[in-house]
Amino acid sequence: MLTRGKADVTWAYAAGLVDGEGCIGLSKSSTNPQHRRNPRYEPEVTVVNTSLPMLTWLQDEFGGALKARKKQKPHHKQAWAWKLGNHQAASFCNGVLPFLRVKREQALLIIEYMATARPPEHRGQGAELSTVEVAKREAIYRRGRALNDMRHPQRLIEAAARDADVTV
Repeated sequence: MLTRGKADVTWAYAAGLVDGEGCIGLSKSSTNPQHRRNPRYEPEVTVVNTSLPMLTWLQDEFGGALKARKKQKPHHKQAWAWKLGNHQAASFCNGVLPFLRVKREQALLIIEYMATARPPEHRGQGAELSTVEVAKREAIYRRGRALNDMRHPQRLIEAAARDADVTV
């Protein structure tokens, strides 16, 4: 659904929205011994903005969920969040990858993570992962956390250098 027939301009615009207003990363749910033995990781692409028409366009083009965000203060404008998860997030990352400037490394991590995902017939509640699989997923999760850490200025320097074709 996501990659068929979309023009480069559509992917480029979506990449700009994600670079400027979005987040690409993995969420992690902790282990609950009653339900699962391993942590659960979920690839996510999220854009938060006060422009509902812009986010509706993303949902119309790429699917996903659109939800109102709770206002932090009464005088704040209403904000909305558009979110893609799992395979939709990975397909989206593949599509926007050539156009991303700031969040390119995060998109590559989502694509890398999805390569570790089990096919649907091997998934299920209580399905246990090997320690090697868990370690791979945790390493990708931690790399993504470091890239999304606003106190991590190196990602901004590297993005600026790529745009200017300068080696850091």
